[in-house]
Order: sequence, then structure tokens, then C-alpha cells
Amino acid sequence: MEKIIEILLETLQFIRDITEIEKAKFNAANKNDVFLINKYMEKEQALLLKIRGIDKKREKIQKELGFDNLKLKDIIEKTSGDERKRLENVYNDINNSLKIYKESFDDAKQALELNIHRINKKLNDMDVYQNNGIYSESGDIINSKSSFTSRRV
Repeated sequence: MEKIIEILLETLQFIRDITEIEKAKFNAANKNDVFLINKYMEKEQALLLKIRGIDKKREKIQKELGFDNLKLKDIIEKTSGDERKRLENVYNDINNSLKIYKESFDDAKQALELNIHRINKKLNDMDVYQNNGIYSESGDIINSKSSFTSRRV
């Protein structure tokens, strides 16, 4: 049972680490720092690879202990005493950390979507200006009608 607790603690640490990255992405998005956002996304990708390894170890341990295909709640139900208490504590910590992660993820997602919306609006505004006029030497837009006339008679 100690192996399951160890792997669950690794999972808990992963959740806490990825939550910190989401919070950092949120702050970077609020500062409009694209390079910093990219840096955090690279860290996030590395962590996601790590959780795959942790998950495979968990599956292997569960199978060794005869708990394959069981949810953590079910495993807790099959234990008693101190083991049960420790598993319940880790389970509660994981659930609380997941709630915090979800909030951080939603905040970062919203900030990034807002920035994308602002960028798209600016690009659309630029496109409208470019199609409606020409630029002067100072960068101002000069609306002008086409100087081409039909030569048909």
C-alpha cells in the first residue's frame, strides 16, 4: 500500500506544479508577455510527459496489488486503519489541489482568450484601414478614391 501512497503523492506534486505554471501563465498573459507565456507552455508540456510516466507506474502498482481498474475511492473502501486514513488524506489533498488547478487553468485560459481577441481586433482594424486608404509619409491614413477612370466610350 505504501507504493500507492508514494505514487499518489507524486501525482499530488504534479498537480501543484502545473497549478503554479497556470498561475504564471495567467500573470504573463496579463502583462502581454508572449515570450514568457511560451516559456511556461514549454514547461507545461514537459510536465505533461512526466504525468504519463507517473500514471503508467500507478497502473502497474495497482495491478501488482490486485487493484487494477479500481478508482481511488474503491481502493480506499478496501483498506482499513492507518492505511485508509492516509489514503483518505491524500485523496482529499488531490481533490483540493485539482479544484485550485481548475480555477487557475480557467483564469489563464480566459486571459489568453482575451489577448487573442484583442490581437484579432487589431488585425481586423488594420485590414479595414489598409483596404480603405493609403498611408502618408507620416503614417496617417489618407482615404482616397481610386484615381483610375474608365476609358470606355
